[in-house]
Amino acid sequence: MLNTKAHAEDGTAAVSSTNIEQSVADTPTAESVATAAPTANSETAPVENSTSANNVPVESGTAVSTVPTDSSTATATENAVTPQQGDADSVAAKTPADQPVSETVSTNETITTSTTNESTPPANVSKVSSQPVAQTPEQPKQTAAANTPQKVQSGVLPETNPQVTTQALPEVQTVAPAKIGVDLIKDVKLNVPVPTNGTNAITATNVFNVTDAAVANMKQLNVHPKMNTIGQQGWQGSAYAAAIPTTATGVDPATNKLYIDEWMPDTGMQYLTYMTNYQANYGSFAAFRSQFSKANLATMTDFTTANSLQESNSTTHAYTSFYIYMMQFWQTMEGMQYATSLENIDVHDYSAVTRAAFGRDVTGQLWDISALAGLPNLKTVNILDQSVQDMSVLRSLPQLTEIDMGWGQVSDPSGLNVNYASHTQNGLRYQYIPISPMVFPDGTTSVQITFNVVGTDGLPHVVNPYGGISYPGDNGYSVIASTANAARVGTNTIVFSNLLTPPNGRYGVLTAFFPMAQPNGVFQDSFDGYITIPYLISNSLGRVNVNYQYLQTDGQQPEIGASATLANTIGTAFDLNNNPLTNFPMSYLVDKLGAKYIVLNGTGKYSDYLAGNGLANRVTTTGAVAASDTNLTVLFAGTVPATVQHGYYQDGNFISFNQDDEVDTDINGGPLISSTVKLIPHYNFSSAAVVDPMGGSYQSVQRRYRT
Repeated sequence: MLNTKAHAEDGTAAVSSTNIEQSVADTPTAESVATAAPTANSETAPVENSTSANNVPVESGTAVSTVPTDSSTATATENAVTPQQGDADSVAAKTPADQPVSETVSTNETITTSTTNESTPPANVSKVSSQPVAQTPEQPKQTAAANTPQKVQSGVLPETNPQVTTQALPEVQTVAPAKIGVDLIKDVKLNVPVPTNGTNAITATNVFNVTDAAVANMKQLNVHPKMNTIGQQGWQGSAYAAAIPTTATGVDPATNKLYIDEWMPDTGMQYLTYMTNYQANYGSFAAFRSQFSKANLATMTDFTTANSLQESNSTTHAYTSFYIYMMQFWQTMEGMQYATSLENIDVHDYSAVTRAAFGRDVTGQLWDISALAGLPNLKTVNILDQSVQDMSVLRSLPQLTEIDMGWGQVSDPSGLNVNYASHTQNGLRYQYIPISPMVFPDGTTSVQITFNVVGTDGLPHVVNPYGGISYPGDNGYSVIASTANAARVGTNTIVFSNLLTPPNGRYGVLTAFFPMAQPNGVFQDSFDGYITIPYLISNSLGRVNVNYQYLQTDGQQPEIGASATLANTIGTAFDLNNNPLTNFPMSYLVDKLGAKYIVLNGTGKYSDYLAGNGLANRVTTTGAVAASDTNLTVLFAGTVPATVQHGYYQDGNFISFNQDDEVDTDINGGPLISSTVKLIPHYNFSSAAVVDPMGGSYQSVQRRYRT
């Protein structure tokens, strides 16, 4: 627990309490989405307010989305079109920009209105930074001397040259939550020497098959809509969903939303659940939505997308509403955590229906299976032809015996059994992971990329450059052959050189392939796939590199979200709270952690911000793309308890009245202190000052009085 102090001054009049408690939003603001109803040949599907990640423009005015640099790597990707891997998004709806909800922040009796949880930066703080991304080492903690001036935090009453005692703060431990998202690229360096002894060398293919339209329709890694824009927009937050009674049905009187939309927000998930298991129990899908509860879901043991549910005609293989929901609208399995009896999941598209509808194989929209974590009875998880990226939750399943997740976007199956002997056909075959476009400056001679692909053994997986040659199971991926020379250096690092400049309306591509592990010539696992990185070469586009970190009380700042880079025309405005590349993980972290964050530029180090050395300044979530890289760190922190001590200074020593208060400290605006100025006989309140006697992450407050 932290210690804070207050001081008194001469006089006998009582001082009324000072309220500097800050109000912040706990959930992301709501978005409005267009209404779209999937059509079918034989049945009418219910109308759904839905949004497809594929059709959301990356940034206004350009199709370019993301670029990594040395320490802030881009990992937002979508599936680009290939001969056999396409997009099932022909009826998806575009999502308009958010309309932020204004909120009021009360700080020291001064009212400030803003559209985010952040204060406006001081006049001398730039909203964007041209400092390099390179991270600086953590600065060692120092104990402040009694006469050392300390940084005064907003939200407390300052005093000129306050005296600060050297009192150590008791240890308060906070630990960062688990990271969300997937960082597929570990490191990027430009203009490195071209290796002469690299392996698996390829020569640039002077064919540019990736169009602007293909990039716009990619299923981007880490690019997902906010939960409160999915389905009927009933999502109120994960804590709210968890608190809904297991037997609750109908309309929630507090929100006027159906309960099911609050705990199972994806209408696609609802419809598939209804069709696979509960048609006989309810007269219609509308009745199901109104009468279905968590307790009802707890009875389900099997979830199988049978072929018969996907076609309305066994001769023509005409698709049904079930197929459309499964392949075009379904994005998250949120809500399935309440299916506690579930033993088997078998999700697959019927290839005959897919080829009749699209003329090729396609990939569905489902990316989030985190709701499966900890299901006690789940034994089989087969999810094919979907955009699942993170399967780490499957490690928590105690009875899991079978995994088949081919044709997805998985890059880390560590700790899971996809042994080749038992998964000779699929397992984790044919992963296809496009990275959002990178932008390189004119004159770039080479690009060195280290990939973060991990094998089933937890070790870095071999990643080779891909030039269109026929690997086992190549399936016609030669259309995404690299338009640059390349050679592998080490296990998972590739140096691309001689990058060909794409014509207008086209992108160049840097493509890699990770083959199944074959120690001693024997297949070890059933895990392989392709990585495609579209690129442009231009000096007219700038980059905003965004990292997500958590401030622990030991001063460390581990990453808690996959980084992203916004690339757009110089001068274009950006908003981290309303951008397809930052909606995830931004809104998901706010949902889990609350709006307890600040945004720092430069190094992003909280220690630099406290030191006031100019290396990291607090900025807002909005700004404009600059010619030089802008580096932003969204820094979350927990609420830490503190103790406010009331007293006065005598001969340089703080004398406490032994009337302490316990409050919470918050990273947004200083301590959350309500009515901490006490009525003390013969004393008047003088001032309050923020001190940091240990040089740590959190600060203390002195309330000073005088006789």
